[in-house]
Amino acid sequence: GAGAGAGAGGSLRARRSHAAYSWLLRDESPKLGDSYVPQLGDEVVYVPHGHHAFLEHSVNKAADRPWLSLGAPGSWRHAEPARVCEMRYAISQDGRDETVAVLRLRLADPASSNFGAEFTIELPRLEDADFLVPAHRYRAASARLWRTDDRCAVCWQDAGADGALTDAWYRGVVVGETSEANERGETSGAAAAAWRGSPWNALTVEYYNISDPEDKTQDHSFWELHDEEILGRGAKNDKGELVDADAPRLDDATSRKLSDRVRRARAKPAYDVFVDEIEANASFPQRDGSDANYCALVPVPVCLDLVARRLRNRYYRSIGGVLHDGL
Repeated sequence: GAGAGAGAGGSLRARRSHAAYSWLLRDESPKLGDSYVPQLGDEVVYVPHGHHAFLEHSVNKAADRPWLSLGAPGSWRHAEPARVCEMRYAISQDGRDETVAVLRLRLADPASSNFGAEFTIELPRLEDADFLVPAHRYRAASARLWRTDDRCAVCWQDAGADGALTDAWYRGVVVGETSEANERGETSGAAAAAWRGSPWNALTVEYYNISDPEDKTQDHSFWELHDEEILGRGAKNDKGELVDADAPRLDDATSRKLSDRVRRARAKPAYDVFVDEIEANASFPQRDGSDANYCALVPVPVCLDLVARRLRNRYYRSIGGVLHDGL
């Protein structure tokens, strides 16, 4: 199933915390403002500048930079539609032991100079704007045509008293649209010129409900911004959270058929071990007499109960996501 396979090379900790992989165990339809959690078959928009910015702060200096390694120099656009054609999970080897999604992307726009090219990226849980954006979100946000003086709302993840992250919406106003914003931090004029015109962090937002001068003004990508009115009139789930009503979803008839398959599988004794999620502290005996922590070896402990909840909650966007989870 999707949870199989340990991180390649290196040594793993005796155990990992649930937080190291929990972002890949979501079971509800996406909320508005959620970071992207990939599914096999997804239509996305890949933003090379955002990937570049992420890799500049990554310890993995050998990671592929597809805009440099594929196609003719300068042939990549600032936003490239793509499809997730393969995916797996791996345990990172950067000392944190967090689970990343290893995605094989295929450029999907016939108008692209590199149409059909495939490349592999590692997608971790991101704290900055996503450099891989669901296509429906990118299109809707692009059509909004944000301008200076537009009022907006942005979703942030704030840590509560118990350390758990919760969604918090902040209101602000766009105070700048400048190509200079996405050239900041580059060490050479050539590097800055390569990203000129990129939408990555190209809008500057000043927040109303932040008093700290260092945080009051932030650079953002347009797909992070939402109309301020959405906070009052947007569709909400039964928890009162804003939902992404435009996200694609697997049709009801297919979901019902697959839910029936899950119910039948759960009833078979051969699948008993796969029914419930294996907890982060669970260990199992090895042939040499030692015990091994399951979640230190398996990147994501996917189970039938998770698949059932995802089908019930309309989490899946296409049948590819269900098949990848093991059905």
